[in-house]
Amino acid sequence: MRFGINLPFKRQDGSALTVKDLMARANLIEDVGFDGIWVGYTVGRWNTTGVDSLEWLLAAAAGTERIELGTAVLVVPLRYPVE
Repeated sequence: MRFGINLPFKRQDGSALTVKDLMARANLIEDVGFDGIWVGYTVGRWNTTGVDSLEWLLAAAAGTERIELGTAVLVVPLRYPVE
C-alpha cells in the first residue's frame, strides 16, 4: 500500500506559508515515509485566493529528493497556453 498526503495552504493561525515553510514541510513528509505529495486545484473553489498547484509542487520538489509529486486535479482550460 502507498500513502500520499496533501500540502497545507496555510499555517494553523491562518497566515500564509513561505516557500521555505513549504520546502521544510515537504521534507518532513518525505522523512516520515509518505510515498507522495499531492496538491489539488483551487481556482474558483473559495472566495479567497487559492494557490497555484504547480508552484506549490515546485517548492515541494526543491525540498525533497525522492518523493512522488502530483496534482490531484489540474483544470487545463483555466491555465494560460504558455504555461
